[in-house]
Amino acid sequence: MGKTCCWFIATAGRCASSCVISTKASSFRRRFLREPEKAPGFPLLNPLYRDAEPDQFYWTDNLDSLRELVMDTLFVYNLSEISHLLDHCYDLPESLFWQRVEGALASYATEQLAAERQALLGHDQPRILTESLMTRKLLALKPEYHHTVPNAFVADKLQRRRKS
Repeated sequence: MGKTCCWFIATAGRCASSCVISTKASSFRRRFLREPEKAPGFPLLNPLYRDAEPDQFYWTDNLDSLRELVMDTLFVYNLSEISHLLDHCYDLPESLFWQRVEGALASYATEQLAAERQALLGHDQPRILTESLMTRKLLALKPEYHHTVPNAFVADKLQRRRKS
């Protein structure tokens, strides 16, 4: 299980550094990509994309939108769910899981010279902005609702430092 878990975390770290893919959306910011020239040529794929504005389809010009999607998709939903599953079904403590995530992100930042791009995403901020899905479903007055939550990645890191 360790190799599979590490492979997943390393893959997730790569995803976080360039784009986000989820069941809800796929987004990227051309200037944020490591190799912007390799961004998909959407206008060539479909005439609908030719006159499209950023944030209308798959690309954005707003780093805050990309940051929120990375944090919501990768940390709040996917990795948190996986850490819980591994803890309860496979006896891999969540703290060990988050240590591995931290190690994978640090290794990726070093190997791919991506530390500056990772810092721009703010994955290590103590609190992160997330979408309030239940509030949106219940109130339905605005298209989006948000709130901040403690970042599990950072909370675990701080707890480990306090114990040392």
